Amino acid sequence: LGFAIAVKAQETITLKLNDETGESLIGAAIKLIDSEGGKSNTTLTDAEGKATITIARFPAQMEVSSMGYLPLTKTINQKPTGTLSLSMDKDLTGLNEVIVTGVGRPTKVDQAVSLYRIVTKEEIRAQGAVTLNDAIRNQLGLNIGNDAALGATISMRGLSGNNVKILIDGLPLNGREAGNIDMSQINMSNIERVEMVQGPMSIMYGSDALGGVINLITKTNQQSSTFGANTFYETIGKYNIDVNGNIVHKRHNIGLNLGRNFFQGWDPVNKDARNPLWRPKELYFANLKYTYKLSDNATISYAIDFSKENLYLKGSASELSYLNFNTVDEEYYTTRFINRLIATWKTGNSGFWQSNNSFAVYDRERKSFNTDLTTMNRSELTGVGDRSTTSFNDFTSRTTYNNKVGILNYTVGYDANISIAKGVEKLAGGEKTIGDYAGFMSADIEAFSGFKIQPAIRATYNTAYTAPLIPSLAVLYKPNKKLSIRASYAKGFRAPSLKELYLDFKDNNHDIVGNPNLKAENGQHFQFSAGYNVYSKEQKNITTSLTGFYDDAKNQIALAIGDVTLYDPNGSQPPPYVYTNIGRSRFFVLQWRNDIQWNNLDVIFGGSYNKSVATTTYSEGVVMSQTPGFYYLEANAQLTYRIPKLKAGASLFYKYTGAQPRLNGDITGGAVFGDKMRDFHNIDASVNKQFWKSKLLVTVGVRNLTNNVIVNYAGGGSGGGGVHGGGVSGGAALTPGRSGFATLSLQLGK
Repeated sequence: LGFAIAVKAQETITLKLNDETGESLIGAAIKLIDSEGGKSNTTLTDAEGKATITIARFPAQMEVSSMGYLPLTKTINQKPTGTLSLSMDKDLTGLNEVIVTGVGRPTKVDQAVSLYRIVTKEEIRAQGAVTLNDAIRNQLGLNIGNDAALGATISMRGLSGNNVKILIDGLPLNGREAGNIDMSQINMSNIERVEMVQGPMSIMYGSDALGGVINLITKTNQQSSTFGANTFYETIGKYNIDVNGNIVHKRHNIGLNLGRNFFQGWDPVNKDARNPLWRPKELYFANLKYTYKLSDNATISYAIDFSKENLYLKGSASELSYLNFNTVDEEYYTTRFINRLIATWKTGNSGFWQSNNSFAVYDRERKSFNTDLTTMNRSELTGVGDRSTTSFNDFTSRTTYNNKVGILNYTVGYDANISIAKGVEKLAGGEKTIGDYAGFMSADIEAFSGFKIQPAIRATYNTAYTAPLIPSLAVLYKPNKKLSIRASYAKGFRAPSLKELYLDFKDNNHDIVGNPNLKAENGQHFQFSAGYNVYSKEQKNITTSLTGFYDDAKNQIALAIGDVTLYDPNGSQPPPYVYTNIGRSRFFVLQWRNDIQWNNLDVIFGGSYNKSVATTTYSEGVVMSQTPGFYYLEANAQLTYRIPKLKAGASLFYKYTGAQPRLNGDITGGAVFGDKMRDFHNIDASVNKQFWKSKLLVTVGVRNLTNNVIVNYAGGGSGGGGVHGGGVSGGAALTPGRSGFATLSLQLGK
């Protein structure tokens, strides 16, 4: 009889979790504490934000947590009638958000010694961001450029894109062209959030991380099987579609995402131009991710990322004559294939292992065609410089072990990278290899309450260069809940890439050669930040922060016009572009950021003062020349207003970029500034609404309200439009004109 009563006392209830907009919260953790203090196992909500829990005794206390939201505690006195619906409030302070970039184990952002900026999936969606450059172009400290052949480029705090490491789940993307990863080739449909660190992360990630790191975190559905589809249209000729599916069965979790992005090209003058300023292209992509839960303490996942872009550079019809109806067209085919194997497991009471491994293949092929515009027949050209093929195979293996012993939290690990480049037409010698092998160690020492110090060091063996020891030191001081102070020093090192050393590329539009005598880049970085929580009560929060950066970079590598006497003494041909070292560049940046959450209104605004100190060129320790410094200002703002009853919201994004010259190099290692690019404003806006029990999301918006297309140079000159034609006469091609966009997102689950 007693056994029967005990069974009857157990009750099963269904819980439904939403955010303040009514959207289902997936993967929220629910833990029960009964009246006698006993705890249940953690239960996660499924794709509809639902979870089924069993309560042995009433009353019971329920603790609910979800990344990016304020913790929720509720007491259940008796079994509810029907489904129990609860709403969680977003935590705009970000104190409960967990970061994984550059740390030994997942860490709450307020406990990290580095300063992070997280672009959430809500921000990605509100911006209508299809590719990475769309998602981050309104951030302070980042400048996004455009190139006809190389796509979207980036600079961070004045440091060029070859000093910014772009990662997917902590593993690097390969395939840099002129030092940059083309961010327009990185699709966002499978990305949960973007973690950015401005400042060296060379201890953990080595070369290319002198300026900072951008880490894209992919989606993983934790609980249930789902199916979804997304469509996107933009009035400048973009038509995109992708589908996704996820199956969860016991310990197995498999997700698939695939789609196509199509851009018909756009020209500011002639909408029917055969060779528009923004070239036509299409991108096919697929992502497969399989996760197996070995135990409660160990998980292994294997992912494949595939993309193929076709870029079309057609010849101009305006150059034809009555006697000549032929023109030369070029097509670029870029293929990425990345295999990622990641394992995490816990040992002992606090040990945490993580192993990240990848094999990445990058192929870029260029073909030239002679096209007869009267018959539209075309034939492939096979002469010298008419075609080229480049291939990069990159192996990466990085494993870390983290543990806590008293006041010491330490991380040790290794990082191995091997890069193999092949390209008969573009690479001197046809095939080259470079290896980079490192061991590193860092320690978080909590000297006393609220004070944490983190020394770290990295030792590297590079097969081409003698790499120095790379130290860093960071401090976090939190004397109370309102104030946090961070300070850090870090050294960085970047060995020249295989292309910078051995490139030999000549065709109708290019003449670029590598420089085997290049020196390795190195730099020192200082950072200080202070954040203060001005006000916090319920759903009202105000936080302000001030951050200063100082970068001292030596031997930066840049493309420069070569000395004609070295390459063509007779002067019959223009000199090629050559990779060279710029002596010394120093940058100072002061950023101010404010975060306000006031009920249903979220506001982020701030500004940045950016100054370049005089750039010095040395030769054997002697000062050869100095280029005067300059400064420019930035400002940005982001507003989001939610209407929970309507399951709707509106967002506004603004950024001001001040006037600044372009920094180039010359063959002697000097720094040369081009004409100053005028300042400009960018404004994007959108509204969104959920339908059909939150399964369908519709977002419509407008981009580039200020209609920035070509930003002129103050001097009216070309300003060094670039070796690849990314600029236009008298200015720089910034972005296609004002446009409207619409997205439809459907997500179904059981």
